Amino acid sequence: TVMDRYVPRPSWLKAWGGWCSSTIALAQLQRAIGFTVPLFKTHAAVLFEEVGVALARADETALARLTTPSCLATMRAALKARPKGQRHSWISHGVDASIKQIRLGHSSRDRSRKFAQVTCAIDARMVYEIRDGAGKLVGSTGSEAAPHALTDVWVLERVLVEGGIWR
Repeated sequence: TVMDRYVPRPSWLKAWGGWCSSTIALAQLQRAIGFTVPLFKTHAAVLFEEVGVALARADETALARLTTPSCLATMRAALKARPKGQRHSWISHGVDASIKQIRLGHSSRDRSRKFAQVTCAIDARMVYEIRDGAGKLVGSTGSEAAPHALTDVWVLERVLVEGGIWR
């Protein structure tokens, strides 16, 4: 569950408050896990590509490793709804991530179990194709010559323990 949904602030005062909260969370993340913005942005872009490829290939094992349980449930439902025999492909032509918000929280059942949520804007250029069982193109977005420009907002989460991963 996202603890504090990102909403662009309508006034400079509310924007300032959100910036202050994220800055404090950033400093705490730097101390706790050695968080750096450039490394995180690279990781978020790679994760976006890996999740896209795993979803296109219907690779539930990879999706389970890369996503949170609630996200995985949504993706499994989408995979189940696919017509039999369809093959999907995902080709990325560049992904950039930017951080919009950082929040720290704790489990409601165990206050010592802390986690971080980072809201990212993902800007990607991609080609997504769907082919039927005979290999005929039945749907697509973008092309090799003109990739589709996509902007998406993702919330990445990590438990703040040794060996925790962003999902």
